[in-house]
Amino acid sequence: MGYCSNYFITVNTDDEKKAKEIFKAIEDRSGYNIEKDDSPDSGIVFDAKWYDSDDDLMEVSKEFPETVIEMDVEGEERDDNWTIRVKNGEKEIVRAVTVTPPFTKILIPGERDKQSLTPFEALLVKSINKLTANGGFKNIDVLTEKEKNLLKEQAEELLIIAYQL
Repeated sequence: MGYCSNYFITVNTDDEKKAKEIFKAIEDRSGYNIEKDDSPDSGIVFDAKWYDSDDDLMEVSKEFPETVIEMDVEGEERDDNWTIRVKNGEKEIVRAVTVTPPFTKILIPGERDKQSLTPFEALLVKSINKLTANGGFKNIDVLTEKEKNLLKEQAEELLIIAYQL
């Protein structure tokens, strides 16, 4: 028994040889095989009980002090997702937050209707709906140019409204 997670690792370097060395060092230290995808700077460990992943990445990062290693972790539980970045033995962890935009059409009595939203709230709802319309948020690295431009436009609209408040 134990708790399994999926680990999506990205080595932030343009040097493919260095990326291979880092992945090999992670594999040697952790004992896990990192499955490679199409990109030379990313790999995946599926369905693993890698309880020392943070410590392993911090130790490997000391061998490559100028490189940032990032790992997105998806746990078995619904809200057990986080990202860790390490560089030269230091780490920073951020927990994923699930945000559900408010309903705007089918309301329960007592809920605010669409007309009572502030301009900022209305734009935020509109932006979230646009960005999540085709299956939800994605890692910024896998967005198409069209999606990146849409995200940029929405962010600019939100900043304009925010400055007006």
